[in-house]
Amino acid sequence: MVHAAKEPLLFFDEEDVSRLTGLTRGQLRRWHESGLFSPFNRRSDSWARISLYDFRDLVGLRVIARFRTRFSVRYLRRVNEYLRRISDKPWSDLVLKIAGNELFVEESTGTLTSIDPLGQTGHREIIHLRQEADDTIAEIDKFRKRHPEDEGQIQKSRKIQSNKPVLKGTRITVSTIWAFHKSGRSAEQIVKSFPSLTAKDVAEVIRYMNAA
Repeated sequence: MVHAAKEPLLFFDEEDVSRLTGLTRGQLRRWHESGLFSPFNRRSDSWARISLYDFRDLVGLRVIARFRTRFSVRYLRRVNEYLRRISDKPWSDLVLKIAGNELFVEESTGTLTSIDPLGQTGHREIIHLRQEADDTIAEIDKFRKRHPEDEGQIQKSRKIQSNKPVLKGTRITVSTIWAFHKSGRSAEQIVKSFPSLTAKDVAEVIRYMNAA
């Protein structure tokens, strides 16, 4: 069971999110520009240079991606707005249900909240956000496996982040970690946000950028 307090504090760039959700980078950008779904740092800072998505963004995107061929953009925007409003609650305690052409949310207490006025009832398709969150964590774990010898190594490859320098064994760009460092984050804080990295990785990024 994934509760809010246990949800990992992680950040992902567009390419990572594309691989983890099945959405294209173009779709992610169009959804941001249209106001359908904005990444974590651009919700709080519209001038952010790097689009970073947090764990709940991933879960929300996976849910909305599942519905995108079934509901209108207007309706999906309402779904996203509702998920944002309940960001202080454990998502694992929520169940999304589809009745006819309407979507509503049932909490563990049995409270039912419609996203739009509930229409004609019909066969209910049930989606447990607990399972969606667990599946997301499983995908992240597979995605972030790294060899110990890659620690503190920087590499460039045309197949990874368009030849931008990254920490070896990850798709995390040097510029992303450098931006966190320049914003005043300590190495410990950066590693908490990017658990696949170590203090040695952060130190190498700082050395690399200062030498550039």
